[in-house]
Amino acid sequence: IGQQESLVLQGRADLFDTEQTTLQTAIQVHTEILKNEAIVNYRKQNEEAYRKIQEFAQARFEVGLGSRTDIE
Repeated sequence: IGQQESLVLQGRADLFDTEQTTLQTAIQVHTEILKNEAIVNYRKQNEEAYRKIQEFAQARFEVGLGSRTDIE
């Protein structure tokens, strides 16, 4: 019986280790997803800001207040 109990305890310990490894991996992957979503959001905001700057420069050029260099 002692050996059988040891095998059961070892199996439980192995299961616990597998659970912990799986949870840690899931947390790391989730964190990576959140990071990548934040990067995409930042880049979209940047793109929109540059688009507005370009539109503003284009409008100034069209009324004669800017140069061609401002919109290129």
